[in-house]
Amino acid sequence: KNSMRKKINLGNNISFKAGETWSFNNSVVKNFDKHILSSIPQYKDIQNYIADISEWFLKENSRVYDIGCSTSNTTYAISLKNKNKLNFVCIDISKKMLEVSKKKLNLFKKNNYKFLCSDICKIKKLKKHDLSLCILTLPFLTDEKKISLLKKIYKSLNKNGALIVVDKIYSDFAMSENIFNQVYYDFKLNSFTQKQILDKAKTLRSSMKLKTNKENIDLFKKSGFTKYEIF
Repeated sequence: KNSMRKKINLGNNISFKAGETWSFNNSVVKNFDKHILSSIPQYKDIQNYIADISEWFLKENSRVYDIGCSTSNTTYAISLKNKNKLNFVCIDISKKMLEVSKKKLNLFKKNNYKFLCSDICKIKKLKKHDLSLCILTLPFLTDEKKISLLKKIYKSLNKNGALIVVDKIYSDFAMSENIFNQVYYDFKLNSFTQKQILDKAKTLRSSMKLKTNKENIDLFKKSGFTKYEIF
Protein backbone atom coordinates (compact mmCIF):
# COMPACT_ATOMS: atom_id res chain seq x y z
CA LYS A 1 0.00 0.00 0.00
CA ASN A 2 2.71 2.49 0.97
CA SER A 3 4.49 2.12 -2.37
CA MET A 4 1.26 3.04 -4.13
CA ARG A 5 0.55 6.19 -2.13
CA LYS A 6 -0.03 9.22 -4.30
CA LYS A 7 2.64 11.92 -4.40
CA ILE A 8 1.62 15.55 -4.04
CA ASN A 9 3.58 18.44 -5.54
CA LEU A 10 3.87 21.60 -3.46
CA GLY A 11 5.49 23.73 -6.14
CA ASN A 12 9.13 24.51 -6.98
CA ASN A 13 9.65 20.73 -7.36
CA ILE A 14 8.91 20.02 -3.68
CA SER A 15 6.91 16.83 -3.24
CA PHE A 16 5.39 14.70 -0.47
CA LYS A 17 3.33 11.56 -0.32
CA ALA A 18 -0.35 12.27 0.32
CA GLY A 19 -1.09 12.33 4.03
CA GLU A 20 2.50 13.05 5.07
CA THR A 21 3.36 15.73 7.62
CA TRP A 22 5.64 18.61 6.58
CA SER A 23 9.32 17.89 7.03
CA PHE A 24 12.54 19.22 5.54
CA ASN A 25 13.12 16.26 3.24
CA ASN A 26 15.59 16.19 0.35
CA SER A 27 13.20 17.78 -2.15
CA VAL A 28 12.48 20.62 0.30
CA VAL A 29 16.19 21.24 0.94
CA LYS A 30 17.08 21.19 -2.74
CA ASN A 31 14.47 23.81 -3.62
CA PHE A 32 14.21 25.64 -0.28
CA ASP A 33 15.60 29.03 -1.28
CA LYS A 34 13.43 29.27 -4.37
CA HIS A 35 10.35 27.97 -2.56
CA ILE A 36 10.60 30.34 0.40
CA LEU A 37 10.70 33.43 -1.82
CA SER A 38 7.34 32.35 -3.21
CA SER A 39 5.93 31.40 0.20
CA ILE A 40 6.86 34.29 2.49
CA PRO A 41 5.95 37.87 1.51
CA GLN A 42 8.91 40.31 1.56
CA TYR A 43 11.28 37.50 2.54
CA LYS A 44 14.38 39.30 1.24
CA ASP A 45 13.31 42.52 2.97
CA ILE A 46 12.94 40.62 6.25
CA GLN A 47 16.50 39.33 5.92
CA ASN A 48 17.80 42.84 5.23
CA TYR A 49 15.91 44.28 8.22
CA ILE A 50 17.38 41.64 10.52
CA ALA A 51 20.88 42.34 9.20
CA ASP A 52 20.40 46.07 9.81
CA ILE A 53 18.99 45.60 13.32
CA SER A 54 21.80 43.20 14.23
CA GLU A 55 24.38 45.99 13.88
CA TRP A 56 23.23 47.45 17.22
CA PHE A 57 24.26 44.26 19.02
CA LEU A 58 27.33 42.97 17.18
CA LYS A 59 30.92 44.02 17.65
CA GLU A 60 34.29 42.51 16.80
CA ASN A 61 34.35 38.77 17.67
CA SER A 62 30.71 38.65 18.75
CA ARG A 63 29.10 35.21 18.81
CA VAL A 64 25.78 34.68 16.99
CA TYR A 65 23.45 31.69 17.23
CA ASP A 66 21.29 31.04 14.16
CA ILE A 67 18.78 28.55 15.58
CA GLY A 68 16.91 26.48 13.00
CA CYS A 69 19.07 28.13 10.38
CA SER A 70 17.85 26.04 7.39
CA THR A 71 20.12 27.22 4.53
CA SER A 72 21.47 30.13 6.63
CA ASN A 73 19.96 32.99 4.63
CA THR A 74 19.92 35.21 7.73
CA THR A 75 23.52 34.46 8.64
CA TYR A 76 24.41 35.18 5.01
CA ALA A 77 22.62 38.58 5.11
CA ILE A 78 24.40 39.58 8.34
CA SER A 79 27.76 38.37 7.01
CA LEU A 80 27.27 40.43 3.87
CA LYS A 81 26.53 43.69 5.73
CA ASN A 82 28.58 43.49 8.93
CA LYS A 83 32.28 44.36 8.62
CA ASN A 84 33.28 42.93 12.01
CA LYS A 85 34.82 39.51 12.41
CA LEU A 86 31.96 37.38 13.79
CA ASN A 87 31.56 33.88 15.17
CA PHE A 88 28.41 32.14 13.97
CA VAL A 89 26.93 28.92 15.29
CA CYS A 90 24.40 27.61 12.76
CA ILE A 91 22.10 24.95 14.19
CA ASP A 92 19.67 22.82 12.24
CA ILE A 93 18.23 19.33 12.53
CA SER A 94 18.74 18.73 8.80
CA LYS A 95 22.21 17.67 7.70
CA LYS A 96 21.30 18.50 4.09
CA MET A 97 20.34 22.06 5.06
CA LEU A 98 23.71 22.54 6.73
CA GLU A 99 25.53 21.23 3.66
CA VAL A 100 23.87 23.99 1.63
CA SER A 101 24.75 26.49 4.38
CA LYS A 102 28.43 25.57 4.29
CA LYS A 103 28.65 26.14 0.54
CA LYS A 104 26.79 29.44 0.80
CA LEU A 105 28.88 30.85 3.67
CA ASN A 106 32.21 29.72 2.24
CA LEU A 107 32.25 33.10 0.49
CA PHE A 108 33.07 34.90 3.76
CA LYS A 109 36.63 34.19 4.89
CA LYS A 110 36.85 36.68 7.78
CA ASN A 111 34.16 34.99 9.94
CA ASN A 112 34.15 31.73 11.85
CA TYR A 113 31.24 29.38 11.16
CA LYS A 114 30.37 26.34 13.23
CA PHE A 115 27.63 24.00 12.01
CA LEU A 116 25.71 21.82 14.46
CA CYS A 117 23.36 19.16 13.16
CA SER A 118 21.13 18.79 16.20
CA ASP A 119 17.69 19.26 17.69
CA ILE A 120 18.08 22.58 19.53
CA CYS A 121 15.80 21.29 22.29
CA LYS A 122 18.35 18.57 23.09
CA ILE A 123 21.25 21.02 23.47
CA LYS A 124 21.49 21.64 27.21
CA LYS A 125 23.42 24.89 27.20
CA LEU A 126 24.46 27.68 24.85
CA LYS A 127 27.69 29.63 25.15
CA LYS A 128 27.64 33.32 26.04
CA HIS A 129 26.71 35.34 22.99
CA ASP A 130 25.46 38.72 21.78
CA LEU A 131 22.73 37.73 19.36
CA SER A 132 20.32 34.84 18.86
CA LEU A 133 18.24 34.37 15.73
CA CYS A 134 15.00 32.36 15.66
CA ILE A 135 13.71 32.97 12.16
CA LEU A 136 10.49 31.01 11.63
CA THR A 137 11.67 28.36 14.08
CA LEU A 138 9.25 28.78 16.99
CA PRO A 139 6.09 27.85 15.01
CA PHE A 140 7.34 24.24 14.86
CA LEU A 141 7.77 23.91 18.65
CA THR A 142 5.28 23.11 21.40
CA ASP A 143 4.80 25.67 24.18
CA GLU A 144 6.92 23.59 26.54
CA LYS A 145 9.78 23.45 24.04
CA LYS A 146 9.43 27.14 23.20
CA ILE A 147 9.79 28.17 26.85
CA SER A 148 12.71 25.79 27.35
CA LEU A 149 14.51 27.25 24.31
CA LEU A 150 13.75 30.86 25.21
CA LYS A 151 15.04 30.36 28.78
CA LYS A 152 18.19 28.77 27.37
CA ILE A 153 18.74 31.77 25.11
CA TYR A 154 17.97 34.34 27.81
CA LYS A 155 20.42 32.82 30.30
CA SER A 156 23.24 32.75 27.77
CA LEU A 157 22.81 36.24 26.27
CA ASN A 158 25.45 38.80 27.21
CA LYS A 159 24.35 42.07 28.76
CA ASN A 160 22.76 44.26 26.06
CA GLY A 161 22.47 41.19 23.80
CA ALA A 162 19.30 40.43 21.85
CA LEU A 163 17.07 37.73 20.45
CA ILE A 164 15.53 38.44 17.03
CA VAL A 165 12.43 36.40 16.22
CA VAL A 166 10.40 36.14 13.05
CA ASP A 167 7.20 34.22 13.73
CA LYS A 168 3.87 33.27 12.22
CA ILE A 169 1.00 34.27 14.49
CA TYR A 170 -2.76 34.18 14.78
CA SER A 171 -4.66 37.48 14.72
CA ASP A 172 -6.52 38.65 17.82
CA PHE A 173 -9.79 39.03 15.91
CA ALA A 174 -11.62 36.63 13.59
CA MET A 175 -12.21 39.25 10.89
CA SER A 176 -8.52 40.22 10.82
CA GLU A 177 -7.51 36.56 10.62
CA ASN A 178 -9.84 36.07 7.65
CA ILE A 179 -8.56 39.18 5.84
CA PHE A 180 -4.88 38.38 6.33
CA ASN A 181 -5.32 34.73 5.34
CA GLN A 182 -7.07 35.71 2.12
CA VAL A 183 -4.44 38.35 1.27
CA TYR A 184 -1.74 35.74 1.89
CA TYR A 185 -3.64 33.24 -0.27
CA ASP A 186 -3.74 35.81 -3.10
CA PHE A 187 0.02 36.32 -2.76
CA LYS A 188 0.72 32.59 -3.02
CA LEU A 189 -1.47 32.29 -6.13
CA ASN A 190 1.23 34.25 -7.95
CA SER A 191 3.50 31.20 -7.72
CA PHE A 192 1.35 28.16 -6.87
CA THR A 193 -1.85 26.51 -8.00
CA GLN A 194 -4.83 26.25 -5.65
CA LYS A 195 -4.15 22.53 -5.26
CA GLN A 196 -0.50 23.11 -4.34
CA ILE A 197 -1.52 25.67 -1.70
CA LEU A 198 -4.09 23.29 -0.22
CA ASP A 199 -1.70 20.32 -0.30
CA LYS A 200 0.96 22.26 1.63
CA ALA A 201 -1.60 23.46 4.16
CA LYS A 202 -2.52 19.82 4.79
CA THR A 203 1.10 18.81 5.40
CA LEU A 204 1.38 21.60 8.01
CA ARG A 205 -1.73 20.71 9.98
CA SER A 206 0.05 18.90 12.79
CA SER A 207 3.37 20.76 12.50
CA MET A 208 2.50 24.40 13.15
CA LYS A 209 1.97 25.50 16.76
CA LEU A 210 0.90 29.12 16.27
CA LYS A 211 0.06 31.68 18.96
CA THR A 212 -1.34 35.20 19.07
CA ASN A 213 1.12 38.04 19.60
CA LYS A 214 -0.05 38.44 23.22
CA GLU A 215 0.46 34.72 23.87
CA ASN A 216 3.97 34.96 22.43
CA ILE A 217 4.82 37.91 24.67
CA ASP A 218 3.58 35.90 27.66
CA LEU A 219 6.04 33.15 26.68
CA PHE A 220 8.88 35.70 26.51
CA LYS A 221 7.95 37.00 29.97
CA LYS A 222 7.92 33.49 31.43
CA SER A 223 11.38 32.93 29.93
CA GLY A 224 12.92 36.02 31.57
CA PHE A 225 12.67 38.64 28.82
CA THR A 226 11.35 42.02 29.97
CA LYS A 227 11.96 44.20 26.92
CA TYR A 228 10.49 43.40 23.52
CA GLU A 229 9.46 45.30 20.43
CA ILE A 230 7.84 44.45 17.10
CA PHE A 231 9.67 45.45 13.90
